[in-house]
Amino acid sequence: MALAAASDTNSLYILVVEDEPILREDNATYLRDCGCTVHEAASAEQALAMCRAGLRVDVLFTDITLNGIAEGWMLAKLFRTARPAVGVVYASGNSIDRSGCVPGSVFFMKPTCGSIFWQRVVTCRTGLDVSKERRCCSAPQA
Repeated sequence: MALAAASDTNSLYILVVEDEPILREDNATYLRDCGCTVHEAASAEQALAMCRAGLRVDVLFTDITLNGIAEGWMLAKLFRTARPAVGVVYASGNSIDRSGCVPGSVFFMKPTCGSIFWQRVVTCRTGLDVSKERRCCSAPQA
């Protein structure tokens, strides 16, 4: 768990927003095992209510396709409006246009292995690109 020690994850508070219960539980369990404090939401609406209630969130981890009135893109924009310093990690099982990413966010395709998932969280929060891959909102390479 060298990554966990190097990035001070014991102080990370992560909100996992996923409408598929099994995926939400798997992601939350993995992050807890990495030493993070994890809260879970099944919808953008539930996540926004947690934000309005003052829940500490350092990183918002959201699926892009969510049931309800808002998808992950909009959730991240609304979260960043209220809390500009929150890191954002997007995930999707579909090939999508990533132009909806908020600045400084990271993205990965589902399914993925735990280490890649973890690298995205660390990159998002610390700015250290431990995976050596670009952030999703970087300009395309020529």
